[in-house]
Amino acid sequence: MFRGSLPHRLTRLVSILLACSLLSLGTSASADGPVTNPDPHLPAFAAGQIDPSTYLQMRDEAIARLRGLPYSDPAGARARAIQALDQQEQALQAMRGPQAPGSTWTALGPAPIPNGQTTPSVAVSGRVTAIAIHPLTPTIVYVGTAQGGLYRTLDGGTTWTPLMDSAQTLAIGAVTIDPVNPSTVFVGTGEGNLSLDSFFGVGLYRITNADTTPVLAGPFDTRVAGTGTTASNPHAFLGSSITKILVDPLNDSRIFVANTSGLSGASGDPLATHADFGLYFSANAQAATPTFSLVSGLPSSPGTGLGAVSDMVFEPGNSSNLLVGLQDADFSGIDDGIYRTTTAALASQLPSISPVFTQTYSAGGSTFMNFRLAINKVGLTVNVAAARGGFSDHGRLLKSTDGGQTWPTTITTFAGHAGFCGGQCWYDNALAIDPTNANKIYLGGAADSPGATSILVKSTDGTTFVRSEGSLHADEHAMAVAPSNPSIVYTGNDGGIWKSVNSGATWTSLNNSTFSATQFESLAVHPTDRNFTIGGTQDNGTPWYQPNGTWTRADFGDGGFALIDQTAVDTTTVTMYHTYSNSTNQFIGLARVTSTSNASDNHWDFFGCGSGATPNGIACTDNVLFYAPMALGPGSPNTLYFGTDRLYRSTNQGTSMTVVSQVFGADLSAIGISPQNDHARIIGLTDGTVLATTTGANPLTNVTSGSMPAAYVARAVIDPNHSNTAYVTFDGYGFTNHIWKTTTLSAGASGWAATNFNVDVPVNAFVVDPNNSQNLYAGTDIGVYASPDGGATWAPFGTGLPRVAVFDMAIQNSHRILRIATHGRGLYEIGLVNVTNFLYLPLVRR
Repeated sequence: MFRGSLPHRLTRLVSILLACSLLSLGTSASADGPVTNPDPHLPAFAAGQIDPSTYLQMRDEAIARLRGLPYSDPAGARARAIQALDQQEQALQAMRGPQAPGSTWTALGPAPIPNGQTTPSVAVSGRVTAIAIHPLTPTIVYVGTAQGGLYRTLDGGTTWTPLMDSAQTLAIGAVTIDPVNPSTVFVGTGEGNLSLDSFFGVGLYRITNADTTPVLAGPFDTRVAGTGTTASNPHAFLGSSITKILVDPLNDSRIFVANTSGLSGASGDPLATHADFGLYFSANAQAATPTFSLVSGLPSSPGTGLGAVSDMVFEPGNSSNLLVGLQDADFSGIDDGIYRTTTAALASQLPSISPVFTQTYSAGGSTFMNFRLAINKVGLTVNVAAARGGFSDHGRLLKSTDGGQTWPTTITTFAGHAGFCGGQCWYDNALAIDPTNANKIYLGGAADSPGATSILVKSTDGTTFVRSEGSLHADEHAMAVAPSNPSIVYTGNDGGIWKSVNSGATWTSLNNSTFSATQFESLAVHPTDRNFTIGGTQDNGTPWYQPNGTWTRADFGDGGFALIDQTAVDTTTVTMYHTYSNSTNQFIGLARVTSTSNASDNHWDFFGCGSGATPNGIACTDNVLFYAPMALGPGSPNTLYFGTDRLYRSTNQGTSMTVVSQVFGADLSAIGISPQNDHARIIGLTDGTVLATTTGANPLTNVTSGSMPAAYVARAVIDPNHSNTAYVTFDGYGFTNHIWKTTTLSAGASGWAATNFNVDVPVNAFVVDPNNSQNLYAGTDIGVYASPDGGATWAPFGTGLPRVAVFDMAIQNSHRILRIATHGRGLYEIGLVNVTNFLYLPLVRR
């Protein structure tokens, strides 16, 4: 673990992004018409203060720190944790029986958020990453999400069914329907969009009877010995992100699988456990346990982390001809480009003989190009479209009429724009072509920005592109045209899934009550009302679960931390806080309303510094996390705390804030205040340092134990019944002691000891039961654990929760429920009635 600099490749990424000179966000009209769908990342008052690529880099770096970068063996550690979790759950279920009271998690949504950040406002959900349409029936569609799993519809999107909730991960990167037997679907795990909340995968799954009674098999991950220079690594995909799967239409036992960097971590920084990403082949894809060989014909340099494959296509009717889009994971740009082989069939003879690839298009040394490919064949003409773009490239479309052998045409203007992604093509890039008409092309990019980017453009002549984005959410990632009816097009973005039945003339949101993929960052609960909850989400604002049990979006922007004052006596006069994002020397602060009547766009007051903010003592020169932490203390109203590289405190609901600490050497990442004693405070920093006071002293005392990991402090919590008892939790991998406890906070560092939570997995959230301090709950990257004895023993808590990362949790004590915020499947809750009667098994140290 680390207290210092980011790894080399991430450092290189950051410098590249910050060096980009990009157009700013905006909402004004432009020469090509009014902007209808402004970028949803920032609130309106902050538009134009930061360029979009830098904004995404900052958000990604925040998630990277939360995941604990850099790290060693995260994929293996997570796999071992999942295995132990499965074993414990099976044993617990056998011991306590299926009818244990309050033992089942209940999904709360939002499914969907009804008033999305779109124009016009329509229902939205979370990030969609992959789409596959049945070759004969356009109403049968499979949709992969960032961490919400795989969904199937049999009725064109009216209803959705999750198919992979029992899988080891819900992060989906690719989905492909078997062309020989369309009832079989291959699913690649790990999201390849290269954002820092793009979680790595566990391998390939295969679903049989997918359109009737699905049977899930996998994950498959075994590589054939001798393929590549690091053949001692038995894993083909563990820890990586699968970006594309191609099934040979003449023999569905033959499949190619492309993969790229495995994240839950830094954009472009490959995991130590998986250096050989690129192109893999299986000759026995229908076997009980398929095996995979690394295709050595590409410049993948096994063992160095080069040669990530972002996309690939077969020539229709000729699976020997294969096109591959390649990107250098070391950011050199040397090998970035499009590669073609006419000998793909030789993959069956790996490792002795490999297909021979020729680079037919070079990105010319441009940095880390992200390619998307689409192909059309009518008669003898093979038309290929390739969308490319990267950190400093606003996006171009290439066209070939000879199957990708030459690329004579480059289109650089899109609906009056210089590009389509504004330097965000490494994240926003989607492409589709009509299988019957090579001139009908669909291209998805970033947000609407005057003269810079569009969400989606289309062409009917192959040259001229116009906007086609009414009601779509920003940040396009997936697009598919129905093979049997090209007028039907599906597209996916950061707001979910949409459909057009008229070739993109209009779009309909398919985000409904059966589709849940919202990526929460936080949540806060009302002191007395069972339902009343708010929480920040990735790209979808701050949704509010209202007292009547319905959802609405209460504010725009990219949502961060959220709080509700615990002195509220009704459900109307309620003080609520949340953060958008924070950037040194630009804007730092928090949003507040004191009545639910103002809980809507443009009605929150913003206190802090920067354009549009009401000054309250927070300095814009502070170093600060993208998601700056907040916390409440006791008092009426509750005291409010905010963290940058120092701790701020307010007694008037954030109107003015006073510094109550020294300046720290790292950013503040966690704040804990005693509900009994406002003078008892504990904070954690991104470098693992823990500081505290029990007397309200300034400066705070360094109470870090020398045995603690030097890792990101995710949560700092003071026992609600004992102000001298405190806990800190750590994110990251590479150590087993992620939860620490002291019963003598006032004594300093000497009182800390690791609890017996011996699982190497990030612990992102933590609460202590106010009715019984012995009951502890921890939210991790793989689910929820509980302890009934103050941390002496731990076990998985509840049933029915998919393997999704839990980013925050809170106890709504008046109704005795535990509510959690997942980063991909919305909110869940579970009853705490009779929790002390549950049977627990101690964790086994591994």
